[in-house]
Amino acid sequence: MKRGTCPKCGSATVYLLEDGIGSAECQYIKKGGFFTSSTTFDCYLCVSCGFFENYVNNRQHLETIAQRGEWKRVPPHGA
Repeated sequence: MKRGTCPKCGSATVYLLEDGIGSAECQYIKKGGFFTSSTTFDCYLCVSCGFFENYVNNRQHLETIAQRGEWKRVPPHGA
């Protein structure tokens, strides 16, 4: 999505909302106990199929998640 092409449908109709956040996303991620309403996300949306991705844009938040162990790491495919 970050390169402007949707990985689901292949369309080049991807839009970006920088520093965006929605209440549904915030409530879901807060279950992990780390993010707050002040955490912002870069949100990508394909207007052809509706697929979307969110990326935390605060590197320190990402490092804290990796260290705290509240989130389960997903192993690489085939590992």
